[in-house]
Formats: sequence, structure tokens, C-alpha cells
Amino acid sequence: MSRILGVVNLKGGVGKTTTCVNLGAALALFGFKVLLVDLDPQKSLTGWAGVDQWPTVSNALTGEVDPLQALVRWRKAKCWIMPAGMDLRLAETQLMATSQREYILKQKLQRLTDFDFIIIDSSPSYGLLTINAICASDEIIIPLQTEILALESTIPFFEALGEIKKRYHPDLKIAGILPNMYDSRTNLSKAILDQMRASEHLGPLMFKTFIRKNVKLAETPSLGYAVTRYTSSYGYEDYCALAQEILNDSDRAKMEAKKRNSNSKNSTATQLGLAELSDDIDDIDDDLVQDVEDEEALSLTETDN
Repeated sequence: MSRILGVVNLKGGVGKTTTCVNLGAALALFGFKVLLVDLDPQKSLTGWAGVDQWPTVSNALTGEVDPLQALVRWRKAKCWIMPAGMDLRLAETQLMATSQREYILKQKLQRLTDFDFIIIDSSPSYGLLTINAICASDEIIIPLQTEILALESTIPFFEALGEIKKRYHPDLKIAGILPNMYDSRTNLSKAILDQMRASEHLGPLMFKTFIRKNVKLAETPSLGYAVTRYTSSYGYEDYCALAQEILNDSDRAKMEAKKRNSNSKNSTATQLGLAELSDDIDDIDDDLVQDVEDEEALSLTETDN
């Protein structure tokens, strides 16, 4: 059975998509099968993955296609994605006339039983799509910038969240509040993080992990990768730590079982002489990716000149 996590905040620019992608990629590194669902009409997640296809999440929500038909493999992040299209806002309007409209996404995701984790990237607005994201989730992650304005925005957000929980999803849990875009160079970031942790209401909900600002996190969307590609970066360290913090006992048992199974397969592959071949193929893939990136950089330079 999938564990469904919604990444939710009604304020834009707090790092919802960044959290969705990099947490998903970190969980995939641990051996889990992860699906990322783009439920934001801005389709930042879809753009990051470089996906331009039909069908999309809109077609799955309206019943035009089976949800399985709307899945795409995102190899650079080692995840699967259910992309958004330009018609997602229109689909939201169409769903308004549907019975049990708050639970449509939940019903669709129940068919996708092959994933360990499903992570939903939500819209920064209090609309039907966001309500669907929350109602489909077992737990929600709340990214929050370590800035004054972001801190002040938590009051209306928690009021709206409380109303949704009361009316539609009494069993909803908050996995945690994720301090995001922490700038270790400034006293302000440190002061706000300390204030958040000391808060009577926010403190108990805070993850121990916080996400530091770093160059690789800013670069990866334009390259189509998750930050887990860059193992020496703060982003890699922080999101792997977050993934570890999110895992429950059942997840850890599943991870250990996957490791044992993988080790058994690797042992068999070694005996058959296939392990080295697999490594060679991975090296070739990396070389090809690097060649493409170099050609793109050269092309851009020639264009600029």
C-alpha cells in the first residue's frame, strides 16, 4: 500500500516543488518506488521533468483515461511522474459539478498500488485542486521559508487547513513543517529558525532537518535533475536527511527487505558476469548525458556570440 504525502502551503515560492522532487529522489535512492503527482496548474514539476505529453493528471481526474496511462518515467530523478497540462485549471472547473469532488484524486490514486510513496505537488491557492491534494494525502509536509513574511502567512494557512481537516479529512496528519531556504550566512535566518522551534504551536511540528540554500538546488531544475545527483552538495545531504526522518518503522523494514533482495540479485548478476556490463552501461549513459550538456552549452555560447 502506498504512503501518500502532500506538499502543501497556500503561499507561493516556499519550495513545494523543490521539496517534492528532491524528497522523492532521495527516497528513490533508498530503493523505494516513488510517484510524483503535479497538481499545480503552473506545472513547475512537469517542466522540471521536461515532460510534454498526453494524457496528464487532468485526463485522469476527469475519467478520460485510467490513471496508469498518465504515468511517465523520469529517469534523471529515478522517479515516476503524473504530469500536469495546460488544461488543469479547466479540469478543476469541470470537477466542481461532480459528486464527492473533494475525493476524486484520492479515488484515482487508490488504483496505483505499485508505489511505495506518492508525493503530491499542490497549488498555492485554496481551491478544489488543493483540497483534493490534502484529502488524498495520509500526511502533509509544509515547507516554510525562514523569513518573516512566510512565518506570518502560517496563521491563515493553518486556519484553512483546520477547516479542511474538520470537513473532509479528520484523519489527516501533519508529517512536519520543513524550514526551507535557510541561509547560514545571515543572523536573520538563524533567528527565525530559533523562533519557529521555540513556538508553542509550530515547534512540536517542526522537522529536525532544515533545507539550506545552495547553488545546486537552484541549478537542477534547468538541467532536469534532482539534487541527489550531486552527492557533495548541501541539497543532497539535507534531502537525504529529510527522507530518513520521514521513514517510519514499516518503511525501514521494507527498505531492508529491498536491500536484501537487491544484494541477492547482484550476487546472481556477478556470477553471470552481468554486473560489470550494467556498470559499463551506466557509465555510457552518464557520458552521453555529459556530451549532450556540453553540446547544449556550446550551442548557447555560439548563439550568444
